[in-house]
Amino acid sequence: MNRIDLIIIIGLMSLGLGVFFSAFLLLRKGIKNWSDYLIPLVVLLVSIELFYAISFYSELILKLPEMFGFGRVFQLLVYPLLLIQVIYLRYKTLKWWYILIILPVLADSLFSLYSITNIPVEIKIDWLRNIFQNEYTPPINQWNHWHILVRQIAVPILFLIPINYFSVQQLRASGKKEKEMFLILVVVSLLYFLFRLANNTISIYLYKVIEVPLIDWALIIVFDSVVLILLCYMIVKSVELNRVGFIKNKGSKNTGSIIGEEKMESFYHLAKNTIEQKKLYQKKGFSLNDLSEETNINTTYLSQSINTIEQQSFSEFINSYRISKAKEYLKDREYDYLTVEAISEEVGFKSKSAFYRAFKKEVKCLPKEYKERFLKK
Repeated sequence: MNRIDLIIIIGLMSLGLGVFFSAFLLLRKGIKNWSDYLIPLVVLLVSIELFYAISFYSELILKLPEMFGFGRVFQLLVYPLLLIQVIYLRYKTLKWWYILIILPVLADSLFSLYSITNIPVEIKIDWLRNIFQNEYTPPINQWNHWHILVRQIAVPILFLIPINYFSVQQLRASGKKEKEMFLILVVVSLLYFLFRLANNTISIYLYKVIEVPLIDWALIIVFDSVVLILLCYMIVKSVELNRVGFIKNKGSKNTGSIIGEEKMESFYHLAKNTIEQKKLYQKKGFSLNDLSEETNINTTYLSQSINTIEQQSFSEFINSYRISKAKEYLKDREYDYLTVEAISEEVGFKSKSAFYRAFKKEVKCLPKEYKERFLKK
């Protein structure tokens, strides 16, 4: 490499992280369905793009002119892969026609790959020499080309709209672990789009101000590194969730029985929907046995499903609903006539002291303090 600086070091470290995690998930045993390949493929695509940016910024591409153009060929595939991942997480099912979401973009990417492959190496070398002949070559204004506008704006928006629609729906009904994963997916998809939209303009502006050579590639390296770190964090959380997806029921009479991940999620969502629709959390003394009778699921499976997905005990899970409802009462002036004790009874707590303990544990302050802080705002 002709240039090695902090940007290159950050890029190489992130690239190593991305390659490791994508290879780890793509090659691991026990993959149940093709949805398990989606995020690793996104990581792999971003890693390829990052490597291409590093090769340009470090001028390594001068020694590998055959690579010219390859780094951005599969850029658009990130969006349909993220969309299918979101749909799968939302509905927990895979349909054969999901592949149709990918096909148009895949066809475009393969056509671009074919076109680039057919460009003679000599021409690529000439292009690269023109780019690097001046140490301070400014970024090219990409917005002068209509096909770039279509690729960078129109196509991504077609995928971003359903990605955000399904994500918002799921965020309202997910457990804490799932919410975190959905937020990462939404953030990554939006950032990926916004950066591609603004990078060229920002690069041109920065070049005029500070005249840093290849500033556009430096920005891509930093951005792709951030995206890879977010996705790798999501992979860690996903693996953690899957690892506890098969747990022995130690408290069950039939010791050694196992709940599969799909059954666990099914039990959890049935329990959650039943609690919310019937507002069972408002019943004083509502117990795991009561929920078992409502859902026809044994208490061991219910407890395990809630513990695994929410990382909470049953009582903490129920109390979170009660606290959420209590906060609504405390914030609404229409209920100013209700005392704290009356609110605690209304939301299902047996005593004022139990309400205070649960409220402080979750909100980190007492009910009266919470109300005063909210009124001050």
